[in-house]
Amino acid sequence: MTLKLSSREQRLLTKASETMLSPSSFAGDDEWHNAVMTDLLLLTGAYKSAIRVAEPRGFRMTPLGFETSAIEEHQSYYYRFDFGRALGDKPLLGQVFSRNEYYGSDLPRLRKTEYYADYITKYAAFDALCISTRAHEHHKGVVLYLWYEREMDVSRRRQRLGFLRLLAPSFRAGLTIGARVHRHRENLLATFDQSLDGCALFNLEGVLLHRNAALSVMLASEENNSALSNAIVESAISIRDYHVTRCGVMETMTRVSTVLRAATRTYAISACVLEWGSPNAASILVTVAPKGGDRVNEYDFNHIREAFGLTRREIEVAILLSSRHTNHEVASRLGVSEHTARHHTENVMRKIGVATRSQVATALSAEGLRKSSSV
Repeated sequence: MTLKLSSREQRLLTKASETMLSPSSFAGDDEWHNAVMTDLLLLTGAYKSAIRVAEPRGFRMTPLGFETSAIEEHQSYYYRFDFGRALGDKPLLGQVFSRNEYYGSDLPRLRKTEYYADYITKYAAFDALCISTRAHEHHKGVVLYLWYEREMDVSRRRQRLGFLRLLAPSFRAGLTIGARVHRHRENLLATFDQSLDGCALFNLEGVLLHRNAALSVMLASEENNSALSNAIVESAISIRDYHVTRCGVMETMTRVSTVLRAATRTYAISACVLEWGSPNAASILVTVAPKGGDRVNEYDFNHIREAFGLTRREIEVAILLSSRHTNHEVASRLGVSEHTARHHTENVMRKIGVATRSQVATALSAEGLRKSSSV
């Protein structure tokens, strides 16, 4: 069958493909799933949709147009009746298919089943079209469903299936990209959890998404932690409000910093925006570091020089970095340009073999380079 597209259908098809290939532009899988399904409803004329993802103990569904009760009922019916199980596990038709064409001559028999009478008719989920990540055993992969209010004629159904066949590679590629984005986010959260600084991650609405153990310890150490907690939230709000939009793209280098003198100690609090591919998927990272001076007298310069091969100036920079000083602060302390401070910082971290300022402090401590209290 030759697929003929109107200019509107071409635009909608292009938009749907772009959405499928852009999971990193959304805050999470559910948001991406809903955007994909919304585009497909416009393109295909379906009125309900869902994406079902296999999990170790069943599956999870992101519905669009369905009540929660409908999804719960679908889960109870699925393994008994869907994909031919009620008709003897017929061979599947591949990764893009129509349920009606799949059942074929057995469709009248399907219409007499409990599944059809109590679910399909009840929710008007007729004539389902599907994209699956698997040609067989669909229940073990990811399936996108499109449902219609009434049965379609053959030519219309085949045209819609043609749309889905064109989009299936984009859908599968998007799922692969999404899995990589998810792993990246998980790895980043793991990095926050290992940090000696306190870390709090918020969405742009100010909802706390993650807090690492170091921050929990800091909050617990304050008899009245409301001052520290409020300062963290205020920093998140400040960076959100401070951000501007230029040509639809939020500036990513903006950072706000403040110093809080709490009950037990002084904290340096900084906030910045992390983008996951687009402004819509941005998060706010707030870091909290206890300040205790430059700590120069706590270290033995000779030991540091022997352990890492640093120059005198690089040793000074290393100690400042271990106190969580920024390049701007290092430049101010040492009376050099910020460019020179950045150059020293890169050399120090390369020679010590670390990637972050907190790791500089860990490396210095791990080598036993601090002077004993008797020195």
